[in-house]
Amino acid sequence: MLERDVLAMGTGCTFLTALSATFQTNEHLYFVIEFVVGGDLLFHLMKVTQFDEERVVFYTAELVLALEFLHYKGILHRDLKLENVMLTDKGHVKLTDFGVCTKEMHLPGATTNTFCGTPSYIAPEVIKYEPYGFPVDWWALGISVYYMLVGKTPFYARSQSLIFKRIESNNVTFPNKVVSEAAQSVIAGLLTKDPAERLGTTGTESMKEHAFFTSIDWQLLEQGQVTAPFIPDVKSAGDTSCFDEDFTSEANNVTQIKLNKEMKNRCENAFPGFTFTAK
Repeated sequence: MLERDVLAMGTGCTFLTALSATFQTNEHLYFVIEFVVGGDLLFHLMKVTQFDEERVVFYTAELVLALEFLHYKGILHRDLKLENVMLTDKGHVKLTDFGVCTKEMHLPGATTNTFCGTPSYIAPEVIKYEPYGFPVDWWALGISVYYMLVGKTPFYARSQSLIFKRIESNNVTFPNKVVSEAAQSVIAGLLTKDPAERLGTTGTESMKEHAFFTSIDWQLLEQGQVTAPFIPDVKSAGDTSCFDEDFTSEANNVTQIKLNKEMKNRCENAFPGFTFTAK
């Protein structure tokens, strides 16, 4: 239900995937979500290894606006990663996958402590099972910025346990290749171990004023009036060429479930209010 509610907010923010409708049968819940034809950022990154800084600044700025909107609504995403950042046919960002979101995080003193997320993107306070809030999303954004510029995550290791150890103990370092001072500064700010000191924790203004975003006109960006530095090569609104064949080759068969009379009665009213149609 929370994922449905967050998706329904997509109509209020151009940087979130939007929900067209939801409906239900006795056996299934259905989400009808807009098709974002440009594919995800990881798909495009794998083609070129690294993005140039202009492109990373643009994507990061739009993600800042997406998180600003969610956090204002009290929503903590908790699984920001390149696979969950889609591109439109015009090259603009749309954040997706709200399956592990939590709500009402804007209330005074609100925290949560559920262990969830993708290992390489998880903030140190989550690993330590400490209460956490919005700063975990800013940490994940820092991992994403580094990944886009360098071509790998900053605490990469072959095992999950070693990844977690490095996240907890290691400071972020940069390879010999050129990563600008502004980029290093914004990444270091986002990947600050102490969530209270992390860039973005006190609000997005500190982020927007950072030297990394000098080229960004935030008002024009929010209004969708900035041209993206990269336009996906798509041929039509239904083109799937920007998606890995692992996804496009999957069968779309709906799982058949046989319910007895008692189960049908229980399922009939299990999700009141789920059905939705966008205006």
